[in-house]
Amino acid sequence: MRIWKITEKSLQGEENIDTNVSKKVNTRTTFFQRLFLIGILVFLLPKLTLILSQTQIMDQPRLGDDGLALMWRGEQINVMGFGASRKPIDETAPRALRDITKLCPQLNTYNVTDNQKWCERAARGFARPHYFNGSNILAAALLKFGLEVKWTFAIYEVVILTFATLGFSYLLLRTVGPPAAGIGLMLLSFINVPSAQGLHQFVPSVLVMGLSMGLWATLIGCQTWKGVTVALIGFPLLSLFHPIAILFAGGGVLILIIENLKNSNFKRVAKIAIIGSLTLILIMMATKSVRDVIMMEFTTSFVDNFGQNISALPNFFFNFAYYNSGLTILFILSFFMLKRSYNRSGAVISLVLIAMMLISLTHISRYYTQTLELDLFSRFFLCFALITSGISGKLILSFLDGIHKWRIYVASMVILASLLAGAPAWFNALWHNPNRRVSTVNISSIAEGLEALPDDSTIAYGEIDIAMPSVFLAGGHNKGAIPIKGIAPSQLAGVLNERRPYAVVTPQFQRLNTLAVSQNHSLSTREYGINGQYHDAVVVGSHKKRVQSLFVKFVNYSKMDQIIGPNLYTAQNGQQQFWNITVPNAAEKWIEIKLPQELDIRNITIILPDAQVWIKGILVNDKPNGQVNWPWSNNSMVGWRKRGDTNSVVQAITFTPSSLLHNWGVPQVISQTIRLNNPVLSDKGGIVLMITKYGKKN
Repeated sequence: MRIWKITEKSLQGEENIDTNVSKKVNTRTTFFQRLFLIGILVFLLPKLTLILSQTQIMDQPRLGDDGLALMWRGEQINVMGFGASRKPIDETAPRALRDITKLCPQLNTYNVTDNQKWCERAARGFARPHYFNGSNILAAALLKFGLEVKWTFAIYEVVILTFATLGFSYLLLRTVGPPAAGIGLMLLSFINVPSAQGLHQFVPSVLVMGLSMGLWATLIGCQTWKGVTVALIGFPLLSLFHPIAILFAGGGVLILIIENLKNSNFKRVAKIAIIGSLTLILIMMATKSVRDVIMMEFTTSFVDNFGQNISALPNFFFNFAYYNSGLTILFILSFFMLKRSYNRSGAVISLVLIAMMLISLTHISRYYTQTLELDLFSRFFLCFALITSGISGKLILSFLDGIHKWRIYVASMVILASLLAGAPAWFNALWHNPNRRVSTVNISSIAEGLEALPDDSTIAYGEIDIAMPSVFLAGGHNKGAIPIKGIAPSQLAGVLNERRPYAVVTPQFQRLNTLAVSQNHSLSTREYGINGQYHDAVVVGSHKKRVQSLFVKFVNYSKMDQIIGPNLYTAQNGQQQFWNITVPNAAEKWIEIKLPQELDIRNITIILPDAQVWIKGILVNDKPNGQVNWPWSNNSMVGWRKRGDTNSVVQAITFTPSSLLHNWGVPQVISQTIRLNNPVLSDKGGIVLMITKYGKKN
């Protein structure tokens, strides 16, 4: 009986051990099952934060000129219809597009003058049929909802981010399995690619990269024609979004060839090569705009391109390692511990991407007025980093084969360390982008200014990247257009006399976006004006005329009344006077500063409180009319001083059309066309609309 009791207790102990082990195994299995979803969330959240926070603090689409161009291409479909937007510009197209294509004939080479580069920027960027047709349809659909343009673009980016994430996730899922895929996505969440391309801006090329990775996933292990159906349909569709889809389609053909070589099925390999090549040719033949882009490549020297890219490689890899130190260490460990992390599917994808990266070294991107080395290379490198992150995830997972908690803790610390190493540089971009793209744009305010122009008027664009798409989005596409920087100096006077522009437009002085220019690290909205929290004094001066009246547009975002002062004016005879102004809480209003008419006043100093109070307009010897916020008519100067720095030099702007045009590099001949009296019709919305001497005759 005693022996039975001992045995029974022993059996109960063994049963408890088995139960505990089973619970631990089940917990571990559940954890691994959830790891994939956790990885997707960790990958998505930083990018969503970046998109939404930057959109909130910027007064334009988050990607500035790129965002405006993409939004205009969508609006072009809404204005012209999808079919017409894909056809060559003819007499049925909006007048601005007709003018631009006449002044800027299509070029078939990159060897052009600076003026021709700007002309090509205007024509290819905003007029002629575009090769982003698929994403333009998305933009057109989103614009139909009538949201503010910057938020429309934010949704556009979120849609692209979502689909790209699905493609990236599916590739890792197929190559390394759910748990390792989840870890890989976590590792990639804060990656910093030292290039214009990367996971910090979500444009058509990123959408095509992500979905191409998803299509590649369908080809893994594929040895039947039925298995390639999705890819055969998908890649031609993706080519409507970006020409890079053709290169990824070529990579897909390589994957199929490698997958079928392992069974020595050479007949099938030959068929794949032939059908794949024919598919690529058909894609190129079907889309003229894509074909034009590819043909332009043959006008460049591949040898010269290769040499320039090779020279840029060391700096690229150094910067990648510097900004992604944790990830770089993991990548190196995965290579040296290949026995633990080896995966045939991952190896096949890696080999194909390495081949594509090598080929890409013969290409340099030429974006109108700028040249970018390693532009195409960096896109393929990002995909390579994706698959390498998945392999690194598999390496980390290999250390979790046991059921010991310490293994999970160590693995978690490795993942966390990798994330923290890249996170500071990633979040630094939160401030870098809004402070770098300093122009601000409000389409509805620009439209108000355009309403004052005659229907048959022509607008001369002193700046193209920001002003042209902004004015087009505000309705200016129906008026004539002259891209000033695209016209050769010897031809400019003739074009002006022939087309007689009613108005000249440029963006506002960028220095007036005081928060962005000072590299501010706050969540305050970047807009034109002077903020009291960061600037303590504003100086208004008039050199040619005495100041008889002064109106100041104050905006008080604080929750209490604010005292502005003690303010000071100084007369020519040395007489001074101090006084205060009270601005009610939550108020936006023009306040007239009463000045004695018997004094010759030339300088006025306004002292701002350390609060969320802005000066968003100053008028000298003029009354507010709802369209003009700054003193363009009197050769007046406005300056400001950084708060707390009494030794700092006052940053000043002289508000004259000639000064503004010079600021934007517009030829002097344009300044001579601006009328003298009331030269600015509107400076609302971030775009300054100046009236020319041709105005009354138009």
